[in-house]
Amino acid sequence: MLALLLYISKISTFGQLGALSFAVVVRGLVIGAALMIGPFVTRSIVRRAHPRHYAILIDLVLVVAAAGMFIATAAC
Repeated sequence: MLALLLYISKISTFGQLGALSFAVVVRGLVIGAALMIGPFVTRSIVRRAHPRHYAILIDLVLVVAAAGMFIATAAC
């Protein structure tokens, strides 16, 4: 609870100083909500998966993440 109050005060302070726009706050809330909901949604899928299929899935996720980082770096 204390951490939540700290984050609210930070948002308020940076917002008043013009360093944090409303769009950035909304984007952060959406991403944060997705990060909190994701584990609950995927838990049943992971528990039902065969260990070998799970390992392949993790490998694919890592390859896609790495490709995304390379593409983002090349675009700069």
